[in-house]
Amino acid sequence: MAEEAKKTGDVISPEIKPEKPKNKRPLQIILGIVFLLPALAMLIITQIIPTVKTIILSFQDVKLLKGGVFIGFDNYVRLFEMPAFGDTIIFSLILFLVRLTAVVIPPLVMALGIASFKGGFRKVLRIFANIPLAIYAPVPLALGWFLMLHPYYGFMGDLLTFRTPAAARLSLILMEGLSFFGLACGIGATAYLAALLGGVKQEGKRSVVRSMLIVGLIMVLAVVAISLQDFDSVFLTTRGGPMNSTNTFGLLQFSLAFVFMNFGLGAALTTILILLPAFQVLLQCYFCWSAVPGYFV
Repeated sequence: MAEEAKKTGDVISPEIKPEKPKNKRPLQIILGIVFLLPALAMLIITQIIPTVKTIILSFQDVKLLKGGVFIGFDNYVRLFEMPAFGDTIIFSLILFLVRLTAVVIPPLVMALGIASFKGGFRKVLRIFANIPLAIYAPVPLALGWFLMLHPYYGFMGDLLTFRTPAAARLSLILMEGLSFFGLACGIGATAYLAALLGGVKQEGKRSVVRSMLIVGLIMVLAVVAISLQDFDSVFLTTRGGPMNSTNTFGLLQFSLAFVFMNFGLGAALTTILILLPAFQVLLQCYFCWSAVPGYFV
């Protein structure tokens, strides 16, 4: 090249070496730490410290003004021996199955129906289906059902009631199933429809079936979390009665700790309910990591 330039008389410009990009990694790490510190501090104060204290209390016989005495696993043994604990498991499992049916089947059918339309009509259907997500409020719904099913002045009091254990269970199952159905419709118009129309990319292709399975798994785990925290509707309608037939884990926690003032027993139940969602999160992360490449990237 130089010899040809001399023959032709061209001017040779010196080679310009590209500048090496500055290493901004340390600055990014410092900024990341600064941004994460407030959230990490709140997580420790509001979640980790109370959780650790609750687990410690579950191994103690706690008096309100005298502190606690270590008693080992006695609170757990007493909890499993309580008849109310067995009744709570049965009724919570029934509510879980009712919610699971409402979340898995109707939303899937609804998503398939909405996906069959195109253009503006599909958008209108999605807007109407999402209205229950915006207006869902458990407490007003529970009060409304309580007034409708009241044995004296409720217009459905002759059909359903809260007087007997069987009738109370049937009334609450119907109330929870119908109340949750609207929420399930909103879920069907968002999560399932997005999975149906989009899909997970894998090897350049979109896997709709894989996406639907992932959404279904997340919905099941969400129903488990909701079923472990039932409180509002049962507290406002039956208080867990009659004869503990409609007790839920959330209501039993409240009763043990703040009605009977047995903080150790309440902490033991809370510890069990902490471990279940923790296992649930690990299960969800495992399935999502194995099903979606780059899920944690």
